[in-house]
Amino acid sequence: MAFYKFSRLQKVFKFLNGLSFRDACRYLPALMTKLCGAAVSLMLSVQITRTFGVQDSGVYFYVITLYSAIATICLIGTPAAVTKYTAIQLADGDIAGIVSVFKSALCIVIAPTILAYAFLSSNTFGIVSYAIKDSQIITALMGYSALVPLIVASMLVSASLKGQSKPVCAIFYESFLHSFILLVTLYYTKSVVDSEKLLSSHKYAILWPLVCIFIYTSMRLGWRQFSTKAYSIKKVFNTGVPLMQSSVLVVLMSATDIIVIGFYSDSVSVALYSAANKIAALGSLFLVLINVFTNPRFAVLYRRSMADELRILVNRSLFVGSLLGIVIFLVISVNSRYFMSFFGEDFERGAMALIILAFGQSVLLATGPSSSFMMMCGKESQLRKSSFYALLLNLILNFLLVPIYSFNGAAIATTVSLIMKNILNFMVMKRAVATTTIKLG
Repeated sequence: MAFYKFSRLQKVFKFLNGLSFRDACRYLPALMTKLCGAAVSLMLSVQITRTFGVQDSGVYFYVITLYSAIATICLIGTPAAVTKYTAIQLADGDIAGIVSVFKSALCIVIAPTILAYAFLSSNTFGIVSYAIKDSQIITALMGYSALVPLIVASMLVSASLKGQSKPVCAIFYESFLHSFILLVTLYYTKSVVDSEKLLSSHKYAILWPLVCIFIYTSMRLGWRQFSTKAYSIKKVFNTGVPLMQSSVLVVLMSATDIIVIGFYSDSVSVALYSAANKIAALGSLFLVLINVFTNPRFAVLYRRSMADELRILVNRSLFVGSLLGIVIFLVISVNSRYFMSFFGEDFERGAMALIILAFGQSVLLATGPSSSFMMMCGKESQLRKSSFYALLLNLILNFLLVPIYSFNGAAIATTVSLIMKNILNFMVMKRAVATTTIKLG
């Protein structure tokens, strides 16, 4: 078939070369930092599983996943508001106002964060012990609930860095620094012997960078400037609440499977699923690479109503994504047990879950940058709807399949819901650009 002719690859390279070099250079440092962060995070996961085994690593993965989801809810959408108003203060030359915006966000999130901390640490009404069956997970959740306020503060710092037009610093802080500190700690410290010590080390890996940033900011602005009056709390709150829905949907979509596995199974199943999910998720990095090149052009072409150019860009993005999706799925399917063995021999049992999750990621690549297209072209409300439907389906399928098939059931639920979401997004994109076939134009 003509679709498979190698001569068509020349058009793919022509498409990549035709993209704005300035746009590529602008985002390349941030992209490379993100890739380095993903590599360090994967190395950390491998080190944890090989050092602590299936059970203790499962406890760690579950606690971090659950606490990250809870922290996102406690933030009430304030990170987006912090990024927005920090950028405004920076443009106005009001450096002290940047700290003021941060203080306002802290005033908003402090109450829900304290409630979450108290609820988890005291096991209020026995809900934690009732919902979760694994006693080791329950002990870890109650003993390390201080991670919630630390994660909240860390997310706000990252949002502030983005608002200061420092995307590389923000990505370095949120994707690389914590994992790197913890990885170095595991390599050079012999006292970390179980999941509790590991969670304690994770807590300090978040705490020390926060302390350093606080001291640096205080010295740079002076203590008097640092104690300036808070920015309008109402303004930050009113901006953050509407954006809370999107951030919560994204986090719950990625965390539901692991949380439900903890309800019905044990830490071993959590570890096997988490390891498979980390390998499968590497495929999405290729979509990030595609989005780096296409997102700016989507916005410009759509704004200028350049329909033909937009259609060609979408079709070529679909071709590149489909090609990568097929290759990645075939490679992972053939070598699934080998990839899982990186985490240890006991993790080879998760090979089937890896194949299922890899299929979902291949569909994600094959449908192209549909989600980013919707964000760049004013289709945010439809994107939220598809995300909500996918989350609802994910919840239903997880509660139906996990009790029967354990972590493989969670993999099926996640893959089906991901496919549904991306097909819905693809249909919206298809209508927007009148795309009927995957042609290179």
